Amino acid sequence: MIKIEQVHSQINRLMKVIDLKQLCRGSVWAILLLFIMGPMETNGQYFGEGPVTLNTPAGASNIQWYQNGTAIPGANGSSFTTSNPATYHAEYLDASTTCQNDKTVLFVLKNGNDPVVLSGNPGADTYQWSNENGPIVGGQSQNLTVTEGGSYSLETNQLGCSSISQEYYVFNLCSSPFLFITPPSCNVGTNTYSVTFVKFPETTVNIVGGIDNGDNTATANLGDSMQFTATAAGGCFVQQSVQSPTTCPLDLGIVFKIADGIVNGEEEQVFLIRVRELVGHDSDGSPVEVRIDKLPDLQIDYQSNLGRIDVSGQTTPLNNSDWVYDGSEPDFHVFRNNQIISGGSTTTFGFKATFDPGASRGKIPVSARIVHGSGGEVGLDNNIDTETLAFFPK
Repeated sequence: MIKIEQVHSQINRLMKVIDLKQLCRGSVWAILLLFIMGPMETNGQYFGEGPVTLNTPAGASNIQWYQNGTAIPGANGSSFTTSNPATYHAEYLDASTTCQNDKTVLFVLKNGNDPVVLSGNPGADTYQWSNENGPIVGGQSQNLTVTEGGSYSLETNQLGCSSISQEYYVFNLCSSPFLFITPPSCNVGTNTYSVTFVKFPETTVNIVGGIDNGDNTATANLGDSMQFTATAAGGCFVQQSVQSPTTCPLDLGIVFKIADGIVNGEEEQVFLIRVRELVGHDSDGSPVEVRIDKLPDLQIDYQSNLGRIDVSGQTTPLNNSDWVYDGSEPDFHVFRNNQIISGGSTTTFGFKATFDPGASRGKIPVSARIVHGSGGEVGLDNNIDTETLAFFPK
């Protein structure tokens, strides 16, 4: 279940203030304040769910708001809020000018990408419509049909005199899309990561920097980023970027075996250690370190060129050449592997050791452990295994 606050967190909020010049016995500045719940703006296009609040300039009086050229009863305040598709403007007195009836720009609310016709005054010799990008090619008629939101103006020429006759501000009302993305997760056995996303059924999602798997998941390479753009009907969109990890977390496990683990007098024992990557992710190339308890009466014989060893009557292949022995630690025999351990693979090393109990008897535990963080390992489970040596005098 997706909570409402999660949905709202995906919707952008925008407050835009636009200064627009009006012509009335000189230049008068009018301010149109738009407060739009959840709109998107890009490349001069304006989208959002609404409602929209329109404000007259400070100091305006005798205000009357109009819808499609008809006065709206009771709409005489300094602001007017609506979410109904129509064309709106306000007429008012402005004490800072000699104008008796200043007029805000025409503000057009329309549903999604539905076309709307913007009309200029008849009788001009020439017409030229423009938007935020400049003159519109083919916009030389009295009327202009538009689907994109934005700011439009009409310049007319009559008897050699040019003027900007009207400003139009077009806003597309549409449902803001919802896009919720889970944190990225590594894919087992590969060097890729994936994310899961949730969207409304009517929303389309475009993914850059990744592959849409068609099942509400997307995949990219480690170290790459994905940008999701979710678009709803009418052009509303949200964007979200996801940065992948550079490496996937891995989990190493250890299996430690002493054969046969029973010492009658001074006897040779075989120590066998297997280190396995458990979740399918390669180690990061940093050393993997294994520590085995040092015992006063235990002497080991580690041979790095030993390729196999007999354990309980079976021959076991070894990777001793990948493991470097360090006997300088006072409490541990230390073995380090500087090779990358592939996801899901096992590396094995082993050696023979001699234990001399003297005249004593008893049991003693011996542990082999993977040092936390080895090779980029983050798991704490499966990092230690313990065997028991039972010893008797000869």
